[in-house]
Formats: sequence, structure tokens, C-alpha cells
Amino acid sequence: MQEAIAEANAEQPSEHTANESKDSDEDEWEEETRYIVLDLGTEVTSETVQAAAASHEGVSIVGLDSSAPHLRVGNLVFRGTLDRTLGTDLIFATSKHDDARPQRAPRGPLPLSTDLNRPGIDMTFVGQSTVRAKFTRVSLERRQPPGDMMDVDAPSAESAAPEKSAN
Repeated sequence: MQEAIAEANAEQPSEHTANESKDSDEDEWEEETRYIVLDLGTEVTSETVQAAAASHEGVSIVGLDSSAPHLRVGNLVFRGTLDRTLGTDLIFATSKHDDARPQRAPRGPLPLSTDLNRPGIDMTFVGQSTVRAKFTRVSLERRQPPGDMMDVDAPSAESAAPEKSAN
């Protein structure tokens, strides 16, 4: 998809002068995609995550650039830690096998595009990751505002007033 956008932009004629193109070079920015593997442990299955995300408008991650990110999937909340992997995690997308799709000859470091255990599923290389976020489920509890907390030792308004002696 990004290649198609780049090709479409390349086909548009440019009417910049030398000074304008020099300024536009300084304003260029490059988009970078980074992948992080989310490890939710054995407590939650992928089907649970997909169902919760579908029924609650997706997934949200807060603090991914911090050392303790939080993940919300539906009404499930997780707290995580970021770890660097010793190797590289390869990420693949799966799709149903399509006979109309052109098949390429096996070559390169990833010659197999199908899982031998599931011949009806095609796998396409998406990216790689060297960072893993390991999450554990937490339960959220509503905090009581400080004025609403019951404190049995706190003086009441009547007892807080100084007593007048009857002398």
C-alpha cells in the first residue's frame, strides 16, 4: 500500500524552483514502522482478545514509550514491562489459500509461504521485532476522593470547636 502511494506521488508533476525544492528537502519527514510483540501469557487466549477488541472498539495501549505500558482489551486491563529479545521475532500475516494468487518460486531466506501443518493457509512476512512487551492482568478499583473517605479518628465539626469553660 505504501509503495502505491509513493508511486502515485512520484507521477505528479513538480513545479518547484531551485529555492523551493531546497526548502522542501528540509521539511521532509520519514515514517518508520516498528513492531512490538505483545505477550499476554497463558491466562488469555487470542480468541478472547479478538472478541473483546471487536466488542469494545479495539485495543488501546498507554505508555508504550515508557518502561511500564498499560494495555486495555475490552474491559480487560494489563500492566506490562518491555524486554529486548535475544534474537529476532519474525512476524507473519496469515490468509486463506487463494489458487488465483500467483505463486512465486521458493527463494531467499523465507522460502516457504505456507505452513506445512495447515496447507489451506498462506503466510506473508510482515516485519520483525527485537522488543517484547510482557503483560500481566490487573484489576482496577475505583479510588475514593479524599473527602469521601471515612476516618473514624477525624474530629467532627462540633468537637473541633474549642470548649468554653464554665468558670
